[in-house]
Amino acid sequence: MEFRPLARGLRYLSKHPLQVLGLAMLTVVFSFLGPVLQMARPALDDPKISLIFALLAMIPLELYFMPRFLLSVDAVALDHPMNPGKSWRNTFEKRWMRAFAAKLLLYLLFILGATCLLVPGLIIWVTLGWMPYRVLLRGEPVRKAARASAVLMARFWPYTLLTGIVVLAIYGLSYFGVAYFETHFLPDPETPWIRLTHPASWTIDFIAGAMNVWISLTFLALYQRLEELNAAVPESKPQH
Repeated sequence: MEFRPLARGLRYLSKHPLQVLGLAMLTVVFSFLGPVLQMARPALDDPKISLIFALLAMIPLELYFMPRFLLSVDAVALDHPMNPGKSWRNTFEKRWMRAFAAKLLLYLLFILGATCLLVPGLIIWVTLGWMPYRVLLRGEPVRKAARASAVLMARFWPYTLLTGIVVLAIYGLSYFGVAYFETHFLPDPETPWIRLTHPASWTIDFIAGAMNVWISLTFLALYQRLEELNAAVPESKPQH
């Protein structure tokens, strides 16, 4: 079994160091939102609220900056007819809201499925996971993108699952490394002021941001590889 997406993801990472650095630094900047609000309102100083603020702070990154980066990498690397390298900026401006809506729909469907049992939610996520990519990178309507995602997963789910497991395993190891770093270098208790001002906190957020970029690039590479495999299937119609 080949792991071409892993190598391609690392290649993308090395080819765009300034963008990767910028996205990781944006993660640090956005992470300041929670501590600032909690310092302004001491009643909000609660671990659960800190987690909610951390998730909310990442919305601008997931809404705009990360999709823009992924679309530009895809355009430069493939120069796909539906995402030409010369006009990727205009392409992104036309698609980013629809792509975000597709991603939001995917999250909502996953949550609805998971409220019954975890398995239906996972099935929905696996089946429709490429839908936002198709909307963003290939400009497809949401319904057509959902069907195309289901076709890709039906044909290549073993390849996708194995690659995904490897990526998540690497992420899990890095998470334990960050947890060790946090335990040994951050003061206890970890107050909002410490999360806002301590260099160790900035370092943790930076590493988390860099890992998020790497995972995003790797899954972009995996999606591109699935497109290549799908185009090679006999009598299959390319999904544009």
